[in-house]
Amino acid sequence: MKRERKVYGANACQALFENRPDSIIRAWFDGDIAKKFGPLMKTLAQTKRGYHLCEPEEMERVAATRHHEGICLLVEPRSPVRVLDYLRKNRGRRDCVLALEGIGNPHNLGAIVRVCAHFGVRGVLSDQPKALQSGAAMRTAEGGFESITALRDDTLVDAIGAFKSNGYALVGTSSRHGQNLYGKELPRRCVIMMGSERDGLSPELKNLATHNIRILGTGNVQSLNVACATTAILGEAWRTRG
Repeated sequence: MKRERKVYGANACQALFENRPDSIIRAWFDGDIAKKFGPLMKTLAQTKRGYHLCEPEEMERVAATRHHEGICLLVEPRSPVRVLDYLRKNRGRRDCVLALEGIGNPHNLGAIVRVCAHFGVRGVLSDQPKALQSGAAMRTAEGGFESITALRDDTLVDAIGAFKSNGYALVGTSSRHGQNLYGKELPRRCVIMMGSERDGLSPELKNLATHNIRILGTGNVQSLNVACATTAILGEAWRTRG
């Protein structure tokens, strides 16, 4: 059975309403933002789903955060798509998938998903799926979750192996080793593998890589935050692949 989940943040909730309104079970609004969400309130009233107008203090209790931006939705979450189903659907298409290992900070995850949506990444794999679809990550993504597909398999290694078996190039990333990102056009079908800033990719994923890249810079800092590094890589991938 699907577990209900709370989503908050104005842009995240607006995007969810525009893309999958039937998934909304209940809503809470504070007075300052209620007018902006008149169409949502009307839809909920017409379909006999509840909504409540709250004072800011009550909204903070409902959303369990100060960063609710005046709205919180109780929703049925989308189930992650199995990798083999995704591969069947996208057979032969130009495709870029992002695989995330050891990245559990929801604000980093949300920023990464926002970048994926901006640069046309269709699928996102994570070894921490609950953090990936947490309320904090969805708010930080500013609606980006509605443009990507969360993927799943038994393990991250199994998932990436399935992509490799289906002709995807596997692109490893590192702050120290690999070819210059800006001197290499990425393959038309690839999985870009990102590890945490502290630990990087595990040996298992490094050994699967068919390509390895790094982001050259001044060297004035040791490394980039993972969300910043993802932005640079996906931006270049978009530029060179179209």
